[in-house]
Amino acid sequence: EFDPAPAPPRRISTGSPPVETSVVVNGQFVPPIQVSALLRIVDVGFVRGDANGDGSLNVGDPIFLGGFLFSSGEFPPCLAASDANSDGIVNIADMAYSLNYLFAGGPSPAAPFPTCASEPSPSGIPCTASNVCP
Repeated sequence: EFDPAPAPPRRISTGSPPVETSVVVNGQFVPPIQVSALLRIVDVGFVRGDANGDGSLNVGDPIFLGGFLFSSGEFPPCLAASDANSDGIVNIADMAYSLNYLFAGGPSPAAPFPTCASEPSPSGIPCTASNVCP
């Protein structure tokens, strides 16, 4: 079972007083600069159940997910897409849900399905791939 709950935030400090840093490149002093960054979270689209990232839910997806969960297989390109049953956790139940839908007439996955779209109610499971939708 893979529980994608984020770790609590940590505060990182350089200490008190702050530590001076000197950088020398080719014998020349380079004054330190302060850099700030903005992290932007992008809402990417995916197809729910598409664990292997090929753009559709088929028998290859539960097989791929089984490899990830039980055989040290490749990490899914979009973990949120692997959550076929939309319960917020990626585990063997997602494999069973996909197989039930594909071969036993079970319920289809929740949106975004069957076409690529953004998740209507984000589950908190990350989707780090930038090109999930083919």
